[in-house]
Amino acid sequence: IAENQLALRAARLGTPGPIGSVRRDCDIRALAEQAYTGVRTRFPGAPALELTLPADGGQRFSYVPDHVVFMLQELLTNATTAVLRHHKDAPLPPINVSVFHGPNSTTFKISDMGGGIPEAAAPRAWDYAFSTADDAGEHMGFGLPMVRMYAEYFGGSCTLQTLPGHGTEIFLNLRHVDAGSLARLQSDMPTLPYAL
Repeated sequence: IAENQLALRAARLGTPGPIGSVRRDCDIRALAEQAYTGVRTRFPGAPALELTLPADGGQRFSYVPDHVVFMLQELLTNATTAVLRHHKDAPLPPINVSVFHGPNSTTFKISDMGGGIPEAAAPRAWDYAFSTADDAGEHMGFGLPMVRMYAEYFGGSCTLQTLPGHGTEIFLNLRHVDAGSLARLQSDMPTLPYAL
């Protein structure tokens, strides 16, 4: 995020092409596949990914691609570990990612059948350093709150619905980044004692 803020200082907001770290043509499929590849590298036995893209052909949007990959990879890792834990020896149900693309935002709905979050733990799901994983040393419990922070940085959101005993759905809404939102970010930046 800090790198993007520095890049924004030097960017000309009215020019075509990248604006700092923001790319105006983020490919939804490529970013989702890149995130899932990262998960498969860590968990070779990961469940299959079923990706449903917008029917209207809206498969590109303006955002910071590294942020999208980070957020999706964290959410897919959570879904994968839940499915692997819940379906130890049984065939693994796929993780479903449905993408909804509007004029101002793109929403990723990530659905798993990983048993859901226990009712008693659900209120703490957004707490830093909280994890429902048995091997908490492997899962530090920073993924969900970090994803929400990244999404909210540009005015988006991350919410979840869980059905204990069945699974969880995460809704990651990313507001498209445009020159106006970048200008607001720039105006909110503190003034540095030197020019970049």
